[in-house]
Amino acid sequence: MASGLKWKARYSVLSVLFLSFFVCYLDRMVISTSIPFIAKDLNLSKIQMGAVMSAFFISYALMQFPAGLLADKFGPRTTMLIGIVWWTLFTVLTGTASSFLVLIVIRVVFGLGEGLFPTASSKTLTIWFPSRERGVANSIMITSNLLAPAIAPLFVVAMLDWWNWRMVYYSLIIPGCVILPLIWLFVKNSPAKSRRVKKEELDEILEKDAVLTGAEEKHLNILEILKNPMVWKCFIIILFSNMTTWGLMSWLPTYLLDVKGFSTAKMGIATAIPFVAAIFGTFTGGLLSDKLFSKKRKWIVMTGYVTGAVILFLTLRISSDNLYIFVVTVAFFAVSMATSAFWTIPLTQLKSSVIGSSMGIINSGAQLAGFIAPLLIGYLVTISGGSYNSTFITLAIALLAAALAASTIRERSFAPEKRKQSVTVTGE
Repeated sequence: MASGLKWKARYSVLSVLFLSFFVCYLDRMVISTSIPFIAKDLNLSKIQMGAVMSAFFISYALMQFPAGLLADKFGPRTTMLIGIVWWTLFTVLTGTASSFLVLIVIRVVFGLGEGLFPTASSKTLTIWFPSRERGVANSIMITSNLLAPAIAPLFVVAMLDWWNWRMVYYSLIIPGCVILPLIWLFVKNSPAKSRRVKKEELDEILEKDAVLTGAEEKHLNILEILKNPMVWKCFIIILFSNMTTWGLMSWLPTYLLDVKGFSTAKMGIATAIPFVAAIFGTFTGGLLSDKLFSKKRKWIVMTGYVTGAVILFLTLRISSDNLYIFVVTVAFFAVSMATSAFWTIPLTQLKSSVIGSSMGIINSGAQLAGFIAPLLIGYLVTISGGSYNSTFITLAIALLAAALAASTIRERSFAPEKRKQSVTVTGE
């Protein structure tokens, strides 16, 4: 086998990150499909349903920056292990909820634990992959974010056929117990600390576009990160784009049941289809950003978001169920392609020594959108007497705002040089 085709240690790390992110998103996304049944059991209103789906994200968003600091200081491995134990426990506890208030409290604490994972995983990817491979590697990792929402409706529907909504959450202790030892065995805080990494691969990994010397690292502080315009531009872009993403993820199952009159089984399939397309969109965005748009990724971002906005406006004129699912599927493909390219920008433009803290800030914008969107949609649907028209208009405008913010990005090129091993974080 040619040397370029050999399985490398970093591919195993990426595989574990993919599986872990899949479980992370599966645990959080089952709420979108199960919420109509939870609402019936606990007598929840539309606004209360939105509040339940939003509650997770307020604590999840607030945890992003502290999680980034923890990943930078103690290493991503420890941070991820704590997060997995935490969120698995509260996934199971979700199934015990007996009232609206109890469910809200569980979801808020759940969000704190899961909030430890994303920035630590981004830190891991930055440490383990040279910059020329990060677009594809990142797109592979985040396709799990879309595979989980595609599987979640089918999983929930199957569980509801056999048991009830509570068993959905009880059963999710199993995947949590599977990924915990995988992180422990395969993911180290530095490739130099892994016995699976050969010298040839280590030399490949340590090549990086822009690095800090040990002296420069000492002068880094939180204030410098907070003053970085790239960090805040990325924060704004993902805040607006994720308003649309989380709005659709959270409310599409309920919309298909209440407005389109789909059966539970048909809803599960129809909800899964757009996310399957989004998987391909995500990989396409990562591939294009590495191969054709490595110095102008923002054009993929802008094109995808504008396309998604136009399609959402068109949904207001569509009455056919099949055509509706088709155009929403195209919108998911376009938005996911743009978002995949977007996430590669900070991974290639920011210093690896502060990527955890910086991504914590950026991802807090992504998760703040997850808090705002479900609650806002619940409110809009309530005041409009059950109509979702104002919802689709709002989500389309949010995508246009994200595209406008992306147009202000100025991507820089760096002269290649070797990454110093002093960049690695402490801990094992």
